[in-house]
Amino acid sequence: MTDNVSYGNVAAANCGQDTVKIPAADMTANISKAALMKQLNEVSFAMDDAKLFLDTHPGDMKALAYFENMAGLRNSALAAYESQYGPLFAEHVTSGKAWTWETEFWPWEGGC
Repeated sequence: MTDNVSYGNVAAANCGQDTVKIPAADMTANISKAALMKQLNEVSFAMDDAKLFLDTHPGDMKALAYFENMAGLRNSALAAYESQYGPLFAEHVTSGKAWTWETEFWPWEGGC
């Protein structure tokens, strides 16, 4: 496996940065667990940062567009991670045959 893949650029809302790098959906199979988690953390941080800004600037439409863009990127990154490595949240367990939440290593067991 390799973490060296080419990324497509997705335009952010011109709020301090020009683009956010996110892999194309068909390229996630070549990305390591750590790299996918890093992407998820990065877009989650950007989304949370925009959310805090919007708390004090609720009428800023550029910030709202940025937040919505980051939320979409976060959902894509979360889906990419979970499709390859399993759910990160208990409510994302989809197996109707058995409870599979506990089958992965926990973070303190080296799972992340």
